[in-house]
Amino acid sequence: MKDFLLEHYRQVNERLTQSDRNRDVWVGAYLVLTVGSLSFAFSSGSEFLQFSIPAFLFFFGIFVATYVVIARAWHCEYTRVLIAIHRSFLDGELDLLKAAKEFKQSKEFGHYFNVGGTEFMVFLLILLLLSFELVLVLWQAWSYPSLWPLSIRVLTFLAACVLPFLIGILKYKHYLNKRENQFPEHCYSIQTKAKTSAKT
Repeated sequence: MKDFLLEHYRQVNERLTQSDRNRDVWVGAYLVLTVGSLSFAFSSGSEFLQFSIPAFLFFFGIFVATYVVIARAWHCEYTRVLIAIHRSFLDGELDLLKAAKEFKQSKEFGHYFNVGGTEFMVFLLILLLLSFELVLVLWQAWSYPSLWPLSIRVLTFLAACVLPFLIGILKYKHYLNKRENQFPEHCYSIQTKAKTSAKT
């Protein structure tokens, strides 16, 4: 049992490292692609590129934002599983599920949704880029301002600035709270371990 937990600790730690690395790669690629593509589009003088590239970046950004939320949930889950394994060794019972339940009830158990964390700041940066790209798309779509009343354009641009943040943060919080509520009874790593230990 002790050897199993040690191996389990190693595997979960590897998953945590890989998950964080993949998140950083996607975020970095999105930032570089955004800066490079927008610079190219608006220096080219092509109206088609000035519309299509921000539109592509906007939808790509939605994918990256979604991935960042999921990666945050896995980061929290893996981290808490590692702590639960450590606590199961300390109490000497080597019962991972029990240790995880007790850890969740303790003051040391931090919430998945943390507005002061670095990952949340990264998520806000992505939402800022999404807002900027959406404004660019609308700006290019309304290349004939005489067809659109000024009030409609102003309200739409304001909505484009606010909606990505409003929708994004609400989805971010909802998903993380859902995953937090599932810990540890419906946590994949602990559930697998609990079933295995029950058979031994």
